[in-house]
Amino acid sequence: MPLFSIITISYNEKDRIGKTLESVYQQTCQDYEYILVDGLSTDGTYQIIEIYKEKFSKKCVNYITISEKDSGIYNAMNKGIKLSKGEWLIFLNAGDYFCEENVLKQIKKYLSKGTDIDILCGDFIAEICDLYKYMHVPKSSKQTWLNLLNHPYNHQSTFVRGNLMKKDLYDEGYKIAADYNFLLSSYLKKRIFIKINIPIAVFAIGGISTSNMIKACEETLKIQYLQRAISKKEYIDKRKQLKKYKVWIWFKDSIKKLLPEICLKVLYKRKGYTKNFESIIKGSFNK
Repeated sequence: MPLFSIITISYNEKDRIGKTLESVYQQTCQDYEYILVDGLSTDGTYQIIEIYKEKFSKKCVNYITISEKDSGIYNAMNKGIKLSKGEWLIFLNAGDYFCEENVLKQIKKYLSKGTDIDILCGDFIAEICDLYKYMHVPKSSKQTWLNLLNHPYNHQSTFVRGNLMKKDLYDEGYKIAADYNFLLSSYLKKRIFIKINIPIAVFAIGGISTSNMIKACEETLKIQYLQRAISKKEYIDKRKQLKKYKVWIWFKDSIKKLLPEICLKVLYKRKGYTKNFESIIKGSFNK
């Protein structure tokens, strides 16, 4: 049994899948299997995936690929979970990539300490307009879990025990926030979360559409209510707040679409983003 199962899902990501594949291939720890679930891409994505089969074979890494239609992102993720054999699972979807070649090596050190944990989460790097920012993930608490706009964890930086994921597959009734549904459920069941101060992956926030951001907020609120994390009154109050927030999202994103990229870069630099990726992760890894 491998220690890690890395799962990548893709659909027509020819221009971005290579960076994901290469970041996994470059990992110094080889105690993993790599599962790629493609949604029957038509742009050559799967052909790129197949090219890497021989490279991973030479590293003696089990490289599993399928390409077939799915009913959505979480349907594809569930296929990957069912195929997995690793003790720990992480999703690194097309376009995401490990921020350093020693990520798995460092995580293995934490797991070998004998701590009884169910879910391990690190920090991540946000990427937009070729600029980067280190994002510190907060410790798990009720306050952080009930924040509609900033979920405490994301799947690019989260390692979950494989047996837990196979027991509680993603609810495919959700289109955007099924991973949040799984993690919130795990928190409410008092599963053991561990937070470590290591950046795991790079996540391109520029790929999130306005409609998806709003949909994510709506699903998040629904999940909080259905899991009884908030009362009916809190649910009604938050729905009112969300209506106002929708207007703000549309307005803000409409303005951004009118701005040239150079202006956007100035805007994000003022928010702490930088071009110097290496300086962000410097000192995070012991080589």
